[in-house]
Amino acid sequence: MSMTIEQKQRLLNSSDKGNELVLIGQRIGVEALTAVLEILGGTTGCETYIPSTQNFFERLQRDIRDADIRERWTHGNTSDLAAQYGISPRRVLQIVQLDPNTREVD
Repeated sequence: MSMTIEQKQRLLNSSDKGNELVLIGQRIGVEALTAVLEILGGTTGCETYIPSTQNFFERLQRDIRDADIRERWTHGNTSDLAAQYGISPRRVLQIVQLDPNTREVD
């Protein structure tokens, strides 16, 4: 999945401030961070693992989605959230850390 610079910038702006790569991206800019990730992303033998550009921004997107699901989740809206985010009800329950084998009462 290819993202525009604007989409990547929105992800950086709304992401976890404790992530070192997010902090670097906020300081040097999304275009410079993308260039670093494209050059070094996925390499091994480094002290710090640097993910590929695609993996980094997709992970940010998932983290933001998961935080939104946790904030909005109630016992009665699992199916609605699953449909809204294009994931299974089981995945919603995994995100909110409930036993996905427990049947939900709607």
